[in-house]
Amino acid sequence: MAAVTMVLDASAVRITLGAANVAQEVIFPANARRYRRNFVTDNGKIATSGTDGAAIGTDYETAYANSPVEDDVPWCVGRGRNLAGGKLYFATAAGSTVLEIRCYS
Repeated sequence: MAAVTMVLDASAVRITLGAANVAQEVIFPANARRYRRNFVTDNGKIATSGTDGAAIGTDYETAYANSPVEDDVPWCVGRGRNLAGGKLYFATAAGSTVLEIRCYS
């Protein structure tokens, strides 16, 4: 798998997650403060650490299928500024699914 780099305030990106529990690295740009995610058909997993293409670790958040959520990026909570960017790791919990994701300033 190759890491996906997000563009600030652009249209949503659709990423196909194929095998269960395989981490997809998503790189967020500097000044990203919030993001919106939706696992289209199957539940997903979100982690703040990991390796692209490896098994997702045991420290993850579960995200339910077809339930869009908008949240702060973990490294920039509240009114803080994200100067360096950051990474999150996404995986499908069961079968193949599509992850829709967008980041905001």
